Amino acid sequence: MLDAIVQLPNNLFYNTGITTYIWVLNNNKPEARKGKVQLIDASLLYRKLRKNLGNKNCEFAPEHITEITDTYLACVDVERALDVNNDPIGIASKVFSNDDFGYYKVTIERPDRRRAKFTQDAIAPLRFDKQLSEVMEYVYAEHGERVYEKTGYGTEKKKSFLKSIEKDILSWCEENDISLNAKAKAKLLDVKHWLALKALLETAQTLMADIGSIEFDDFNSFKTQVDKSLKAHAIKLSAPEKNAILNAVSWYDETAKKVVKKVVKLTG
Repeated sequence: MLDAIVQLPNNLFYNTGITTYIWVLNNNKPEARKGKVQLIDASLLYRKLRKNLGNKNCEFAPEHITEITDTYLACVDVERALDVNNDPIGIASKVFSNDDFGYYKVTIERPDRRRAKFTQDAIAPLRFDKQLSEVMEYVYAEHGERVYEKTGYGTEKKKSFLKSIEKDILSWCEENDISLNAKAKAKLLDVKHWLALKALLETAQTLMADIGSIEFDDFNSFKTQVDKSLKAHAIKLSAPEKNAILNAVSWYDETAKKVVKKVVKLTG
């Protein structure tokens, strides 16, 4: 697609002093130009205006346009000429293969190094869904433990507390420019979702009671302690739930020990 790029002189356009380029695109290149890209430097081809027009102080003469056109059509390398003072003049051209513009994308993997420490401040956000944290924090601050009540509201006392204040919650969201899609709204008003998050927080509190608030510079050792505590209390967590707790109480630190996912013994 890219056929050629032509660099133009500075101050060629009114009130535009920046360097400008012409990009020549062609999706039907002639055979001689296929797989090639030509770069043409015409920045030294110009004649001065008698009177500046804003930043515009030069223009192309007809012979300059002809020279650029001929250089493009020839599609060959052109070395820059020098004047008697050994200063560069005229036009220059260089033809490249498409491969010359290629590059390798290299991903450099660094080992994860993490510190970990249980604190009340670190685990407190587990009570709320990350994607709904703002509105959930507001509702809990306003109504406390009532958000976990499954029934007892509405005309037949069968509604949950959350369902009974749905209009108030949505009104607050609107006032605070919080947009909720149907899925987010359903999760926000679902007592089971709130209870699951509360259970996760309580699990984190149990782990903290066992492990304490010692700071670990070896995440592998910390994770082992977490697994032992979970087993001792017969607590089973899904992978996302366990990761939520671990991520809440750990952070990257390049001075910490490497996180080892697993050890593999090579045989043969």
